[in-house]
Amino acid sequence: MLFWEPAAHGGAQLFDVLWSATENGPWQVINPVGLLSSVYLHATQSEGHYRVGARDLFGRTSQESTTIKA
Repeated sequence: MLFWEPAAHGGAQLFDVLWSATENGPWQVINPVGLLSSVYLHATQSEGHYRVGARDLFGRTSQESTTIKA
């Protein structure tokens, strides 16, 4: 289960969870739709690396988070 602290933002944010088998990618978005919550359960038995990115309803994206290994 992944948890993250959303940045302070004045509007609605959607989150994308990115996963890669290696620290350097390639990265793929693993959630089928943008998340309104800052919690995600990735039901896999494979180790991997994760990043989270945010976007607003206008499609503007944030810088992705640092990479974590799980």
